[in-house]
Order: sequence, then C-alpha cells, then structure tokens
Amino acid sequence: MDTNVLSEVVAVEREIQRCIEIERVKSREWIEKIKKESQEELLKEQDKIHETLRNASDEARKEAESKAAVVVKDALAKTEMLDRLKDDTLARIIEKRLIKILPE
Repeated sequence: MDTNVLSEVVAVEREIQRCIEIERVKSREWIEKIKKESQEELLKEQDKIHETLRNASDEARKEAESKAAVVVKDALAKTEMLDRLKDDTLARIIEKRLIKILPE
C-alpha cells in the first residue's frame, strides 16, 4: 500500500511540474505578445508625432511665406511711390525732415 501511495504522490508531483511548465510557456508567450504589441503601438505613436511635426513645420513655413509676401508687396508699393515722386517734391520733404533734425 505504501508503494501505491508513493507512486500516486510522484504522479501528482509530475502533473504539478507539467502544469507549472505549461504556465511558464504561456507566461513567456504572453509577455512576448505584449512586448510586440507595445513596440507596434510605440511605432504608431512615433509616426503620429512625426506627422504632427511635419504638419506644424509645413504650416509655419506657409505662414512665414505669406507674411514675407506681404512685406515684399508693401516694400514694392513704397518703392513705386517714391519712384513717382518728382525730385523737387522729394527735396522739399527731405528739407522739412532735416530742419526738424538739425535746427539752425
């Protein structure tokens, strides 16, 4: 009878060890799955961040180009206005400014 009990204990112990090994394998597989999913999610988030940065950069460039176009347009308009002034008119304007700056 003792041998039978001992055999049963050994059999149960082997079954427990087999179950433990199965759970270890499942745990490793689960960890690998989670690791892979996390890496994929990280890559997706990095792609989103890069896309957001590209969009922000493009928007900033367009805004800067637009502002620069306005500045250039204004400068050209002022240049054309000054080009149309006659020399004597321009001389009078300069005289008035110089008098304010350098009183006699």
